[in-house]
Amino acid sequence: MTGLFLFGTLWFWLLSVIAFIFIITSLEHRRYGGTGATWVMILFFGILYFWGGNTLGSIGEYLSQNPVQCLLYGLGYITTGIVWSFVKWYYFLLNYKEKVDRSYANWRDYIPKVSDNKGKIIAWMTYWPMSAVWTIINDPIRRIYDKIYLKLGKVYQGISDRIFKD
Repeated sequence: MTGLFLFGTLWFWLLSVIAFIFIITSLEHRRYGGTGATWVMILFFGILYFWGGNTLGSIGEYLSQNPVQCLLYGLGYITTGIVWSFVKWYYFLLNYKEKVDRSYANWRDYIPKVSDNKGKIIAWMTYWPMSAVWTIINDPIRRIYDKIYLKLGKVYQGISDRIFKD
């Protein structure tokens, strides 16, 4: 049982995919955000520690033998996360403005404050690989269906009005 989640096995990859999905779900869910993603990561590494054979030991050995390379990887990860957070913030603002434009007359009263979105921005920086994958998959599809809905909304309403007409 100690080697059930050895790196490269079917169970390791299945666990990784499940963790990836839960992290994406957590990041997109306003209630849990980065905290939920962090708990999933803790659980993931806990499972690897107890049932992954020597998976984490191999990682620790690699870290101790290649400290400069690992430091550079870490700095690259952080830098990429910071860059991604600006990209994600920009698209977040575009989507937010589009929603406000549909609902309110004066969008200037609804400009998002960075301080109110600190958790989101930090989560985007920290979990940028999952955030980027989900944004690339989800945003274009959601935009397409939003446009279809806007075009067909009057048709749906016309059907409703005809059925309930006295």
